[in-house]
Amino acid sequence: MEDFFHSEAFRTIAFFLGVLLVLRALYRLVGKSKLDAGYLKVKCYQCRWVGTVGKYNQKCAKCGSTNLEELRR
Repeated sequence: MEDFFHSEAFRTIAFFLGVLLVLRALYRLVGKSKLDAGYLKVKCYQCRWVGTVGKYNQKCAKCGSTNLEELRR
């Protein structure tokens, strides 16, 4: 078993597992949040407020207007 830990195959497997762990960590940092699926980033035409609202409850949090413009994420 000790010979396996010093072999080239073990080093290769360990390297690829390390790469996968780093890629997974980067994806979690940069990737979309699961909470974003139910929210939209919007700008209110009435009061110029910018923020997020629920996908199915599209009202301005500041003035209550439904006249909103969806912004790109």
